[in-house]
Amino acid sequence: MIKRKQQNRFDIRHKETLTLFLKEYFELFFPDLAERMRFETAKFLDKELIALLDEPERSRSESGQQVITDALILIQIVLDGKPEWILIHWEQQSKREKAFDRRMFYYFCGIYFKFGRTVLPVAMFTDPVKWRKPVSD
Repeated sequence: MIKRKQQNRFDIRHKETLTLFLKEYFELFFPDLAERMRFETAKFLDKELIALLDEPERSRSESGQQVITDALILIQIVLDGKPEWILIHWEQQSKREKAFDRRMFYYFCGIYFKFGRTVLPVAMFTDPVKWRKPVSD
């Protein structure tokens, strides 16, 4: 079993790689969507996400600084032939959580009502557990 401190380091590293390789993540997992996204416009809005959440799950970096491991990304995408700004809420989940779907919905609603923009919620499960049945599309 992974200790919590080690797990936090993995969560932080995942966010760092997302920041560096956002385009590559989307090209791998959402290739059709990636073709319409303008990755050079991407802005990570961590402070806005922290302000939005009552008690965000925080981890400590190796320097001891507190960071949030979720990502809120403002990005331009071409929809119906015209550019639009959307928000991506990217949640990296490294442990099992009973009310995960409820929490994601809560975040989705909060982000939508605060910013009034289309929200694309993405959950990436990085836990070591084998899934017993496939997740449907």
